[in-house]
Amino acid sequence: FHPHLTLARVKGPLSPSLRKLWLANQQTDFGPITIDSLTLFQSQLTPQSATYINLASIPLPRQHCPSTG
Repeated sequence: FHPHLTLARVKGPLSPSLRKLWLANQQTDFGPITIDSLTLFQSQLTPQSATYINLASIPLPRQHCPSTG
């Protein structure tokens, strides 16, 4: 087992247009986001697909961020 964080998952090879878009935006700063909770999922992989089980959700306190107002 290797703990990790998956931000996105693409099944199969990227199409040429999606690969071009991905390459063009690798260094893009999309700005700040608000995260109001963390959720821990367990993934069970099968040959057909993955099933995700919500093991725990933790709400995060809202904090003022000076850079976003």
